[in-house]
Amino acid sequence: MKIAVRLYANLRQVAGTSSETLEVPPQATVRLALERLFEGRPALRGEILDERGEVRPFVQIFRNGRELRWQGGLETVLEAGDALSIFPPIAGG
Repeated sequence: MKIAVRLYANLRQVAGTSSETLEVPPQATVRLALERLFEGRPALRGEILDERGEVRPFVQIFRNGRELRWQGGLETVLEAGDALSIFPPIAGG
């Protein structure tokens, strides 16, 4: 099944693209989708996940507009046509 991944801010530069369509198996989790994304763009791993493989503080991942922490985190099961949006930490003032 296919899902869309959209990257924002500096993640676009790291990945060299602002969006990607990934092919994942049925019942795939967000964690598996991220691993597929990292296969072609390994520099993204350190920007999104920490050393334990968890989402870095202040990085936000949304599935279909809802933040993952309210859906099951990285173990959230994806459905065909889902869209993941990944936002890095934003600072300013």
